[in-house]
Amino acid sequence: MPKLLLLLFFLLPLGCAKRELPVQVQETSVPVLEKHLVPSFVNPNHTYTFSIRVKNAQNVDSVKMTVLKEGDMEPVEFTAGLYDDGGALHSGDGDVVASDGYFTNNILWIPEDSTRQKFIFAFLAVNESGEKSEVLQDTVVSLSNVPPQILNVQLPDSLPGGFAGQTIFKVETADSNGIEDVDKILYRGIRNDTLYFSGELLRSSDIIPENPDAAVFVLNADSSFAVGKKGNYDIIFEAVDHSGVKSSPVSRPLYIGNKAPLLSDVTAPPIFERPNGSKTNTAKFLITVKARDSQTLKDIQFVKMIWKKPDGTFSKNSPFTLYDNGLPFHNDFSGWNQGYRGDQIAGDGIYSITGLFDPTQPLGDYLLTFYAHDLAGNISENVTYIITLKDDE
Repeated sequence: MPKLLLLLFFLLPLGCAKRELPVQVQETSVPVLEKHLVPSFVNPNHTYTFSIRVKNAQNVDSVKMTVLKEGDMEPVEFTAGLYDDGGALHSGDGDVVASDGYFTNNILWIPEDSTRQKFIFAFLAVNESGEKSEVLQDTVVSLSNVPPQILNVQLPDSLPGGFAGQTIFKVETADSNGIEDVDKILYRGIRNDTLYFSGELLRSSDIIPENPDAAVFVLNADSSFAVGKKGNYDIIFEAVDHSGVKSSPVSRPLYIGNKAPLLSDVTAPPIFERPNGSKTNTAKFLITVKARDSQTLKDIQFVKMIWKKPDGTFSKNSPFTLYDNGLPFHNDFSGWNQGYRGDQIAGDGIYSITGLFDPTQPLGDYLLTFYAHDLAGNISENVTYIITLKDDE
């Protein structure tokens, strides 16, 4: 019977998920195994990371990994060890933190038979006292993997700023291992060799593909798709199968329009009576402005207000940032820099700030100028408002 050649690969670093510290228990406790990283699919001539978490890992030197063909429990095809040494004793095994209970190794998969077949990966830990864990098993599919192929891409040439409804990006893809082997379609927005945005299309069961052996993936884009985007891009699509193998990229040009924000409906007292007394005697009032954006409010980067005094000078803190976060104003100014400026309802498009006058402020007309920037670099037209400060009559 041909034997499977399986080599340990000690060159690649491991990017591990967040780990938990092992629970301290008595040294005689039986080891307990949990799967951490075991790939579902493996391809010839690719390296894969295997990692098993061991609870009660005291005096466990390694985890034994045994590989068998499914349904053929004898003979054993291959055995290897997983280690919890931080790479110190077995250089390049991919383990990151020593003695944290995670036993790891990098395996280069080189089967003699590259046809599709299933293998049982069995894991066992034994401590120095001879106590054995229960065997942990997982099924892994080995196949000679041909990359998926993108057959057809459909998307518009342009997306006007604030377009109505939805526009569908549709990609058809096929895979010689079956359409179920296609995991996802990734896209990237590139301009001048720089990545500006990226995302993923979702598999659709509602759209019938033109090719019966293909799968359809879609992105339903509405006006919010243009948040932070403006101009000409190359949209690069790639199909990815379950083992991480990618298709050849397919590129389509796309112009994305993005309109500037609009400000309106300023609310503030047009006339205000200056308070009497010492400087600490202040009078507060709410200032708001309505903001809209064709790409939704998510595209608004900030809304600001310039505060110009009657003598032509500006407040030293001008311009001020207004917020649409629902956070109240505190009379002691606590939280001011964290956005506590008197907004009433978060996310309603009304941006707010609390204004204050004290007895030392000069009488006359205060000119308030509002403007907004969006994430695509657009700037709104200015909106102005006058508050007249007068003496208490």
